[in-house]
Amino acid sequence: DEQENELAKQVIYAPADGVVSYLASKSIGEYVQARETFAMVVDPALVQVECIDDRVRDLSIGQEVSVVFNGETYAGKIVMTLGNAPAELNKASPFIRVEITDSLPDRNLQGHGAVIKIVKEMKENVLILPQGTISEYLKEKYVLVLDNGVKKERPVETGIEDNNNVEIVSGLEEGEEVIYK
Repeated sequence: DEQENELAKQVIYAPADGVVSYLASKSIGEYVQARETFAMVVDPALVQVECIDDRVRDLSIGQEVSVVFNGETYAGKIVMTLGNAPAELNKASPFIRVEITDSLPDRNLQGHGAVIKIVKEMKENVLILPQGTISEYLKEKYVLVLDNGVKKERPVETGIEDNNNVEIVSGLEEGEEVIYK
């Protein structure tokens, strides 16, 4: 009875139901430091996605993102970064962990791939052109326009860019014909 009572004292109880998503590598009898993360328990109804990439270096906890599973987009927020990760995770590369905040389908998404979309800047009612229409020479950007049937170079000032489009801040007006190179 004494041994069973002692064994019962050695059990760690989580404050909530869930699944162990992380367990420190410890041997029996090995000391656990105060405030050291020994285990992480997650609610299986909550899905988290992790992204390891240098481009997430400047993102912060609480920032809103979109997560795409199988073509469906869900809202999420960043809940962990390299800066606040437990040391035991041994993360050397910049990463984020995102918790999905929208309701998810009733199927298990664990192990499925996802795309995380992050809006860094956004403007509305702007003039945009495809990336391929912008040229650069000696750090000056320009586009080719058709002016009275003549092809001319027009210097432009650009703004927000993504992989496909560039915002035109000045140098071009809506409706002008731009030649794609």
